[in-house]
Amino acid sequence: MVAYAKSHRLSVQAFYRAKARLMRYGAGQRPPSRSVFQRVELVSGPVRLSSCRVHLPNGVVVELGVEEAALGRVLQAAGAWS
Repeated sequence: MVAYAKSHRLSVQAFYRAKARLMRYGAGQRPPSRSVFQRVELVSGPVRLSSCRVHLPNGVVVELGVEEAALGRVLQAAGAWS
């Protein structure tokens, strides 16, 4: 590493500090042995969406399309924010 740093005109001290910073962020970790992806099954058929607009007390407005079956849960969660 010392030779690499010197050949690229880098401070050896700065090179080691950058390496330590990367290691703190997990750059030296091995990837998981099994896939982190999960298989999902698509459900065919139409999904009905309702438009939902939430005005938060801080003035932020959130507008989204929500599946009708989940609309009650979204409104309940939004009510907990106030």
